[in-house]
Amino acid sequence: KEAKGGRSPGHAGCADRFHRPARRVSLPPRAARSRSWTSRRQPDVIDRVAMTSTFLITDIEGSTRLWEDHDEAMATSLEAHDRLLASVVGNAGGIVVKTTGDGLLAVFDSVSAAIGAALEGQRALAAHDWGSTGPLRVRMAIHTGAAQRRDDDYFGPVLNRVARLLAIGHGGQVLVSGASRAFLPDARPDGYELVDRGEHRLRDLDLPERVFEIRAAGL
Repeated sequence: KEAKGGRSPGHAGCADRFHRPARRVSLPPRAARSRSWTSRRQPDVIDRVAMTSTFLITDIEGSTRLWEDHDEAMATSLEAHDRLLASVVGNAGGIVVKTTGDGLLAVFDSVSAAIGAALEGQRALAAHDWGSTGPLRVRMAIHTGAAQRRDDDYFGPVLNRVARLLAIGHGGQVLVSGASRAFLPDARPDGYELVDRGEHRLRDLDLPERVFEIRAAGL
């Protein structure tokens, strides 16, 4: 499916949910992380040196309706969703920064790692037996840029842009920004292709974004 260029209320909402208070995930000790962080900081101290990272954000399509129709089953399905995605993020060398109610935000050192996690995540979600909720259709977006870090969270325009990019996607889609595409080599032996979906205006952002959709086996 192609990325949608419009601003439907349903899709705009997922970017707003990204900014709501999140369910926090305990991160491993800094010494055990693949990223080379600086020494432990005091609470609320902001790292003013913006670090270029690649962010993956996800969202369950139609989750509000699912909660209305399958309250108890959805709680179980959300636990499975979180577990599956946290596993593929960790296997790809990424870190789950936080969960966002019906999705998650993860950070990676490379675009290739983020794409690998997204692909494996979509395949794991497709293979899972979801019971009465039916398959959870999850949209994903990947964007690269400089963000500031406060404690174990990230802030800045790069997070706004990846959230808005996510909002134009469909369940089952993985969208990649032009900024992330620029970090990939022309030859990609990873078994996927990037389909150019052109430039899109993203809600509340001045500059348009060139959008690519990942096509791969199992998606």
